[in-house]
Amino acid sequence: MPYPDDWDDTACAIAALKLLKPEVITGKVLAQVIQALTACEVEPGGPYRTWLVSNTPDTDPAWLDVDLAVNANIGYMLSLFEVEVPGIIALVKDAIQNERYVSPYYPTPFPIMYFISRWYRGELREQLGEHVLALRKKDGSWGNPLHTALAMLTLVQLDIEVPALDSAVAYLERTCEKDHWRSYPFYIGINPHQREQHKRGVREDGVWYAGSPALTTAFCAAALASVMRFGRESGGAQTIVAGVNSKFVNGLESQGDIIIADIRERLTSRCAVVSDDLRDAAGDCIKRFLDTRTGRGAALAPYEFYRALREPRTLLGDKILVQLGVAMVFGWVAYTIIDSFLDEEGEARQVSIGTFALRALYEIMYELMGSDKQFVAWFYRVMDGIDGANMTEVGRWRRQADGAVRKGGESTTIDFDLLARRSLGHTVGPMAIMCLQGYGMGGIECRAVEQFFSHYLIARQLNDDAHDWEADLERGQYNAVSLMMLRDAPDRQTAVDLRDYFWHEAVVGVSEKIFKHLKKAREVLRKVATVLNSRMLDELLLPIEHATQRAIEEREQVLGFLEGYGKGGKSN
Repeated sequence: MPYPDDWDDTACAIAALKLLKPEVITGKVLAQVIQALTACEVEPGGPYRTWLVSNTPDTDPAWLDVDLAVNANIGYMLSLFEVEVPGIIALVKDAIQNERYVSPYYPTPFPIMYFISRWYRGELREQLGEHVLALRKKDGSWGNPLHTALAMLTLVQLDIEVPALDSAVAYLERTCEKDHWRSYPFYIGINPHQREQHKRGVREDGVWYAGSPALTTAFCAAALASVMRFGRESGGAQTIVAGVNSKFVNGLESQGDIIIADIRERLTSRCAVVSDDLRDAAGDCIKRFLDTRTGRGAALAPYEFYRALREPRTLLGDKILVQLGVAMVFGWVAYTIIDSFLDEEGEARQVSIGTFALRALYEIMYELMGSDKQFVAWFYRVMDGIDGANMTEVGRWRRQADGAVRKGGESTTIDFDLLARRSLGHTVGPMAIMCLQGYGMGGIECRAVEQFFSHYLIARQLNDDAHDWEADLERGQYNAVSLMMLRDAPDRQTAVDLRDYFWHEAVVGVSEKIFKHLKKAREVLRKVATVLNSRMLDELLLPIEHATQRAIEEREQVLGFLEGYGKGGKSN
């Protein structure tokens, strides 16, 4: 009994190629994938049928099934191309709400929940996590090593707060030492003998399961690695793995983790002196921010910059680095709230949190740096620059009241330095450290630090704007990239025209400008190479550089896709 191609294997294979060898997925290949997927859709936007067969009156209904697990893997594949389809999301939401993770191809819910967690970021993530935790056994495992590993991966990939998983880690260690993570059923397979019987018209009942020691081992190793990575990236090491003395998981409590813990304690202490309502609201807002990768990065920015000093003139204790980290968190929270109001998305209850956080930022900076008049003057200039940049953005970088897109000319004049000024608060911690080291604000060292961060911030914002310009326009907001397009191509007035112009022309110009600022940032670092470890600070630039390079590659992919899809459409 021959089996047709299916989307379960196909989606996983395409996802693997996208992750490991993305150059293979050319625009023409992607066009063929989309055409094949469209041929299997139940409704526009999904969900999709499992088998790649034609849907005709003569087609056996067995080949027309719509499966949750298969669609979850399709969803993951599409997410790697930054695509979401409403039909798959609706299917997943229904499964989560009804706690029904069923597939004729998988014998247990664990693979299906794992498949979903790889990409689903909707509002029901916590409900899915709660269901996973409800299946946990008394010993902290989920029954066997395969299920335990899949459950751990699901919880980590959902990016939600979860109880400690140290007992699960210990369970995987014990079972590895006992039987080397043996085979367990993962997939419902086909009996080769049964297939021969089918050929002769004889049916034979019975279910055959597929699995292997290698598969179990791969998932267990991935689960342990994810636990370690979760601890490093999100600051969750002390939550997700609480004190395991393990040969697999060790050294999670780095100096950065200790700094973060102290920052949390200082933030809690500062919030404790205000009214109960403000304490609870501000504390919750700050906690949610610190639990993100951005929040952890902001809190650790002074510590990481201090580590980049080749030979500190003055040893700064953890207390000062913690205070600066607390200041950075308060500044981020305050201006995140301000930004939400500038985008007309703010809530009234956030106002008090924002003003409280801003006051706390000023308190800390005056306590640490108030005696350094040059730094205080610079600090005022930076804060004035942020407010001025925000005013310019609101006044000039918004759609007209009638919703019209602005024409070219003066209305699309772009001040790229504004992109740095609006975010120059990033430099407050590093500049304070430079001054505490005895470097004067007017000296080459401090000027170089400010210039480095300015070029970095411009490059980073341009990279963000290149991804967000279309969504921003839909909200009535211009960004640097959309203004560049309206300046250079004033005749392009519709979203379709702008999208076409972006991929054919604008992405090249934007990328060149990003590379220019990255180059300038590195040139500045070379001037102070004896003071700062340029390799450590270059780590800020590399993600932007890689993302920009990917954008150029995506341009070729998109243009190839448009060409391939057009040819495919004509041939049909």
